[in-house]
Amino acid sequence: MKIIFVVAADLARDKDKRVTVGPETKLACDKAIIIAKSLKEFLYSNVQIVVTAGIAGPEWDGVNMSHVMAKYLHSQIQHIPITTACAQHSNTSGEMQALAKLVKNYNHRHQHNPIKEIVLAVKWWHAPRSWCLCSYWLSKENLRIPVKIGWCHSRKK
Repeated sequence: MKIIFVVAADLARDKDKRVTVGPETKLACDKAIIIAKSLKEFLYSNVQIVVTAGIAGPEWDGVNMSHVMAKYLHSQIQHIPITTACAQHSNTSGEMQALAKLVKNYNHRHQHNPIKEIVLAVKWWHAPRSWCLCSYWLSKENLRIPVKIGWCHSRKK
């Protein structure tokens, strides 16, 4: 199993004043879809998109940001499984911690098909921090899983 993790969580409001993904998150979500479609595993349904994010503040109606991101992803592509988790802290470290726990639980339950790689769908300026924090939290959970940056990975021919 390979997962594509969407790294971003800015919000916006649509014309009806509903909370939706912001421009940075929209780009990261779109990048995750492009990466998923480019992977050969996609043909065998061995790819999943994962989003973790915290609870937004009162100015955003206290929404679970991962659900907002998942709703956008589902509106763009219906046949890729999307998994969400609520992060305890609404920052990159909290999101990566939630991801590591999710991966550990998944691998424990699905020992026949564990997660073998994580691809981060991330803007270039956020990539180094995201990669370091993801690697850190995976190691804290005793997981040895390669982490790749989506913008590098998606350029292969």
